[in-house]
Amino acid sequence: MRLVSTRTPELGATFVEAAQAGLAPDGGLFVPVAIPRFADVPDLLRLDFATRSAEILHRLLGDEFSRAVVEQLARSAFTFPAPLVPVDGRIGALELFHGPTLAFKDFGARFLARVLALGAEGQRRTVLVGAMIMCSAHFMLAFEHLFLIALCAGLYPILSYLKATLEKDRG
Repeated sequence: MRLVSTRTPELGATFVEAAQAGLAPDGGLFVPVAIPRFADVPDLLRLDFATRSAEILHRLLGDEFSRAVVEQLARSAFTFPAPLVPVDGRIGALELFHGPTLAFKDFGARFLARVLALGAEGQRRTVLVGAMIMCSAHFMLAFEHLFLIALCAGLYPILSYLKATLEKDRG
């Protein structure tokens, strides 16, 4: 999947590059160049959540990850249901609160943590995050196998210093 910066569309990245970088070099967000349409949505909806997630992720990320890797990522990240509960007629509610911290963010945080851990081969990786929301339980639990430095209220100004230091140490 090819992604570009919202500020400078000429700045592109792969999914893994964007996940590792967080923000684009110009401070923009990475967004997909194109979002494909799936003609087989009814077939996808008949699959269980983890299988459907793996199939969709493979279609989006298959140029970077093998099907086996994508399936492992999805099955290890999405270990809880996301039921579509009927509300009225053709209206339903997708319940995204069945994860370990009862928050919809469990989906994204757990998947991101597993993507960032790829290739670590038992080595500890450091993940530096800022913003108050990142300091909550869902993020801490999702990143339990990584070393997480969370910069919460009042500490955000040192983010750029720490990031620069880590980049300098990396070479």
